[in-house]
Amino acid sequence: MSVKIALQALAIARSSEADEAVLAVYLHELADLDRGLVMLACERLAKLPRKEYQAALPDVGTIRAEATLVQVERHREAARRRLAPIPEDEDQRRYLYCLDCSDSGWRLFRCTGRTADRGQHDQDLTMIPCSRRQVHVPHTYAERCQCYDVNPMIFGRSTWGKKDGE
Repeated sequence: MSVKIALQALAIARSSEADEAVLAVYLHELADLDRGLVMLACERLAKLPRKEYQAALPDVGTIRAEATLVQVERHREAARRRLAPIPEDEDQRRYLYCLDCSDSGWRLFRCTGRTADRGQHDQDLTMIPCSRRQVHVPHTYAERCQCYDVNPMIFGRSTWGKKDGE
């Protein structure tokens, strides 16, 4: 199935027909999006009831927004599949999945700086130079932890308060 056929099916499902000129504009405005996302967006929109005085074919922005929503849902589902399992026992939930970041998703480091004066530094932080090339004083910095995409505690915080599909 092509995007053009999906747009025609969307128009028909909403009791209308799209002529070639309209389809050409829609195809041009949606060309930068993934075909599959646009087709799924059209399929979803075709199943929604048409409101009174609403155009039969939703505007391009509505289709783009729905395609973006489909993409976000796909990314969330892919992230959900990569997660480590969450323990069922409440006592086990106190366990940290990642000792490097303490389930925050960010690892803290201390840069020694690029000056003669190294100054005081936090002994608890790993000393790793940052990527700055110019002269600078010692400082702390954070980098995303390697567990960020698979840690269920981080994923849980990023979806708290959201309903499925949001």
